[in-house]
Amino acid sequence: MNVLVITGRKIKITLTRGDIADIGMSSLPASAEDTGRLFRALLPEIKERTGFSPEEGRTLIQLYPTPGGGCELFVTYLRRGRGGEENTPPSASLLFRFPSVGDLLRAAYCVSPHTGAALCRPSFCDGDVYLSLPSGSRAALLLSEFGDIVPETLARYVSPDNSAHTVPISLLAGLYTPPT
Repeated sequence: MNVLVITGRKIKITLTRGDIADIGMSSLPASAEDTGRLFRALLPEIKERTGFSPEEGRTLIQLYPTPGGGCELFVTYLRRGRGGEENTPPSASLLFRFPSVGDLLRAAYCVSPHTGAALCRPSFCDGDVYLSLPSGSRAALLLSEFGDIVPETLARYVSPDNSAHTVPISLLAGLYTPPT
């Protein structure tokens, strides 16, 4: 098992077929419950290695099979805010930073099928590209895989102007041309 800490709230776990067998599973998890069971079986070792401990909130677990019968698990810990609501940080929106317009468009292309009609507000500052989204949206959660969340203390300095136009994330996705 290989564990990579991506951020303080997100880890990537790489498992081989042998790792899965050592846990007592004969194959990859077939349901969300099985995936949760797999993660809970791994949690003590993960906690010991990294300190990652999502005990007081929910987790989003994404499982991707790998060649050879293994898998990669991406685990995101969703903290609870003051009213019990899940949020990070406790503000109305999250601001994501991307190094280029191409990176932003690629991210929008990848997440738009899963986000419905999510609205976003793109902006530019000091050569970076920023995208503002409501913090509780599925789009914001998925975009955290691609862009860096700007800390709330810095976001006020680069936040898009409230008068800027809001556009559907699918519009940005339509501007991306995937490699062939």
